[in-house]
Amino acid sequence: MHRNSREVSVSGTVTLMLVLVNGTILAAGLTDNRAWYKLLLFTLPALLIALIAGSRMRSR
Repeated sequence: MHRNSREVSVSGTVTLMLVLVNGTILAAGLTDNRAWYKLLLFTLPALLIALIAGSRMRSR
């Protein structure tokens, strides 16, 4: 079997996961309950940190 030898960016994967989680939280907050918005206090800063870390890794 041939294996994929390409390197995958961990920060890119984390960023994608955080974007999906934030989108889910926003959708749940709009349709279900406003209490979901409190989770954004944790996930939005984490997303910003992941974006900054990813951009610093790409600039090297």
